[in-house]
Amino acid sequence: MEKRKIITNGLGWVRFLLVPVILFVTIQMLSGQFNGQNKASIIVLLAIAFFLLTLARRLHYDEKGLYFIRGKQETLIPFRAILSIKRSATKVNGSRYWVLKHGDATGKVRTIRYYGSYDAQDFINLALRENPDITFWAHPHFHD
Repeated sequence: MEKRKIITNGLGWVRFLLVPVILFVTIQMLSGQFNGQNKASIIVLLAIAFFLLTLARRLHYDEKGLYFIRGKQETLIPFRAILSIKRSATKVNGSRYWVLKHGDATGKVRTIRYYGSYDAQDFINLALRENPDITFWAHPHFHD
């Protein structure tokens, strides 16, 4: 059995960096450094940041298909369920992301957006070899 390769690893681990910040802010609040309005704003911002980072997802793949991993939940997307892989026309932080569309078990078309890091090109080549019906578009006029 082939070991899974990583397409994107997500940023879920960053939430652990928030723990010391939360402790520091809690200590400051208990010592009376913040007034009521600031306390509520800071608590809400930290809670939102922690929640968003908890939702970070990872994409791995092997010869069976693409694995969509969020927390401990893992979903296998077989190559035959992938409909298209397209490179976006929009730049974010100087690089373009990929848009992958696939059909789920209920027949709905789902979209996954990811940055092409790690083994992304190997994944694309494997997906196209396993399912030649995938619509692939790399925006040939964008070479950056």
